[in-house]
Amino acid sequence: GPREAQEIRPCRNLAGLVMKTSLVIAVLAAACAAAAAQDTVEYLDGNTRTGRVVGANEKQFQLRVPPPMPGRQPAVISINRADVDKIIFGPDADLA
Repeated sequence: GPREAQEIRPCRNLAGLVMKTSLVIAVLAAACAAAAAQDTVEYLDGNTRTGRVVGANEKQFQLRVPPPMPGRQPAVISINRADVDKIIFGPDADLA
């Protein structure tokens, strides 16, 4: 009857939660590996931003920054070259 269906549902939800948790752990592990090799942008005003420089042109750098929440995709932000004092490049994950 209806009572049996209610008893089965939590097990399905639990399986879904375990899969989501495993995915979050995998994403966090990947994020930690990526975090080990980060570049630091130092702005002229003294602020810093860490991420990975993924592109540049005459006017801007593109910096991939960690996602605001686990499980989300990293964002790529544009930084005006005129605002940057220096960039400290971290070790390249492919070479390290």
